[in-house]
Amino acid sequence: MCKSPTSNELWIAVPGLGASAMSISIRNPQSAIFTILCLLSVALAQSPRDGQMAGAGLEEIKRAFYRDDYPRAASLAGQYLKKNPRSTKARILLARAEMAQGKYEPAYKRLKEAVAAEPGNIDALYYLGVVAGILSQSEYERLYALAPDSARVHQLLAESHQAGENTAEAEKEYRAALAANPRSVEVLVALGDLKRSQSDFDEAGKLYSRASSSSRAITTESTAWASAIPSGKNNRAP
Repeated sequence: MCKSPTSNELWIAVPGLGASAMSISIRNPQSAIFTILCLLSVALAQSPRDGQMAGAGLEEIKRAFYRDDYPRAASLAGQYLKKNPRSTKARILLARAEMAQGKYEPAYKRLKEAVAAEPGNIDALYYLGVVAGILSQSEYERLYALAPDSARVHQLLAESHQAGENTAEAEKEYRAALAANPRSVEVLVALGDLKRSQSDFDEAGKLYSRASSSSRAITTESTAWASAIPSGKNNRAP
């Protein structure tokens, strides 16, 4: 604490301190320099202290999270973000606390915001991928519960198998989707693309033709293939 030896009712304002501590009376004006230096040292000490408090806030959130007290971790993170709205770390911690409580949609929103703020943040990208996968599975389960043998369910399964390079199962599910909805342009084109990738151009052409007949909403490439393979010609890979 800084003390001036005397006072002469001289008021000195020092920025950075609270209103109650911004002015001080001095009986001896010659002690003004001493007083100002003391007050400035206090003001300058506030910055590192604030940084330490911010760090302590994040550590408190982490402690609550790792104690499995997810509601408290989420509450602390929310409070922290009100004071530090640009903190990506706090936003990720909040998203993780929400994920742990099964609140995947708000967590997805937080992580999208974190990635938008810091596109190269590895943690944000990782958890965004995790929650996106969970939401995708959740939507599939909801769809399956509503219509287990629908064309959309088989189409989704086919796309999943195709992404995993299991073409035999993918074709099986595409054909099951067509059995449920023979006029599905999306499925006809997707199966046509699959058969073309296997160099089965004759079958691909038939599928593209069916798609073209069902709707004009077909890609230019698929239309070109259907025209080029009307009767099974060119049924070998170039």
